[in-house]
Amino acid sequence: MEADEQDTADRTEKLAGKSIVISGVFTYHSRDEYKAFIEKHGGKNVGSISSKTSFILAGDNMGPSKLEKAQKLGIAMVSEEEFLEMIKWLFSMYKFKKLYDFLSLKKENIRTFVSYWIRVYY
Repeated sequence: MEADEQDTADRTEKLAGKSIVISGVFTYHSRDEYKAFIEKHGGKNVGSISSKTSFILAGDNMGPSKLEKAQKLGIAMVSEEEFLEMIKWLFSMYKFKKLYDFLSLKKENIRTFVSYWIRVYY
């Protein structure tokens, strides 16, 4: 029960509305880990490239037919390293928004908010 509550609490909508194709071999995480992460954060894993594809998470040895189709449709290809950087940025923005919402940013809270943000994140 406690694990289910933690899993639900960790879910976000950071990748909501994104249709992501995973292709190739990865260094830092397995394909299944990336699929689970994408779904946990509101994204949709899709198996084939179409004009509705948001981007391709492209590992090493991506299949030539997927590469050709992505280039033909102008679909962005994101490397594993770029994806991990993007996720770090999304997490920091999510934390920023939660803190912003918490303080409600009335004029008298702005100085407190800024000084807190600098202490915590810099």
